[in-house]
Amino acid sequence: GYLLLAHIIEQVSGQSYASFLEQAIFTPLKMHNTGYEDSSSGLAAGYTDRDALSAEPLVSLPVSDGAGRLFSSTEDLFLWDQALYTDQLLPRTELDRMFEPFVRESNYPGFGYGYGWFVGKDRGRPVVAHAGDAAGFTSLMIRYPEDGLTGIVLINQQDIEPIPVWAAISSELFGEE
Repeated sequence: GYLLLAHIIEQVSGQSYASFLEQAIFTPLKMHNTGYEDSSSGLAAGYTDRDALSAEPLVSLPVSDGAGRLFSSTEDLFLWDQALYTDQLLPRTELDRMFEPFVRESNYPGFGYGYGWFVGKDRGRPVVAHAGDAAGFTSLMIRYPEDGLTGIVLINQQDIEPIPVWAAISSELFGEE
């Protein structure tokens, strides 16, 4: 679905997917350490596991991949997170739709799925989150909108499950076991 979405964005905007993201999101939000992998250099190396002796190679695809291939920093992702509390990227009604669980059950128990976000509750608090992994990397962004809190976990090791990492962090954050 995201591959098709990237293609639609290219057709409608008349730009490459990477150029559209730069023009519509990264530049307005001043995300200077974020981009599409094909236009980057100096990225962190990613590893399959802690015993890997060499980094995973970056693979160029013949088409834009809307399901990933982005690089960023925690600081830049926080800028994006903060924009999601405003109408800087989309009108509030559209942002609200992103966080509506249209698919009631997902592969994470207790979470539905909205437009790119898992939606549910953590320790009784409303939460929206998305995790991902690719060629040597794992990531997690989890938002507690009512508390105004966001956790961003970026790992350059693919075999680390981000959910237990966040569970440990959120236990400390909320002072709960």
